[in-house]
Amino acid sequence: MSTKDELFIKEFNNLKNKVILNWFEIFMLSLVAFLISLKFLTVLAWESSKTPLLFSIGISLIITWIFIYLKKYQLSITKFDKDNLHKQISQE
Repeated sequence: MSTKDELFIKEFNNLKNKVILNWFEIFMLSLVAFLISLKFLTVLAWESSKTPLLFSIGISLIITWIFIYLKKYQLSITKFDKDNLHKQISQE
């Protein structure tokens, strides 16, 4: 293997790790937003036990969507990303 191939594999693995960490961060954000909103909504002591649960799911999805929109998470690796890595490595 040439050094360019090794460098590409290293950079591609870094990119894969970044995508995996982004998905993990989104999952944890959704979970924390759900648990916090569920806690606040159950304090309101609504009559039905399902209503706070449904509202918490909705609130956590809205909060997660806002963070995804504002932070511009990279959630997948496209062919353009691979081509861009090849260009960067060939220029070095």
